Amino acid sequence: MKKIIICLVLLINADNSFCQQSTSSEPYTSKYYLEKSKNQRGGARALLIVGGVFIGTSIIILAPGKTSFDNIAGNLAIGGVGVASALCSIPLFIASARNKRKGMAATTNIKLERNLSVYNKGDIVSHAYPAVSIKINL
Repeated sequence: MKKIIICLVLLINADNSFCQQSTSSEPYTSKYYLEKSKNQRGGARALLIVGGVFIGTSIIILAPGKTSFDNIAGNLAIGGVGVASALCSIPLFIASARNKRKGMAATTNIKLERNLSVYNKGDIVSHAYPAVSIKINL
């Protein structure tokens, strides 16, 4: 009997610990998308600036008259890292623009509002009615 109870407790515990989230999270708001867009745009700018600095450093070091064949491989590697960094900033700029469009788009919301009504003989009754709101950002 003890083994059955222990097995049931363990099964119930495992069921609660490995299941999906029982309460659904609210959908993302425009504030969330605008904040995400701002962070992605900042990261993309940082990658672009770092890439430009690496490319500029490589060009300055490889300037005519200062080049030795021993340094070419290292300088080309620095330039390659700069080009790769600048190219990696492009998808972040695209994602930032997409999230900004999502944040600035029109939003709708359906909510049940409560209204207190007075009926005959002074009875106060609470009624629920659906309310729809539309927000358009220009």
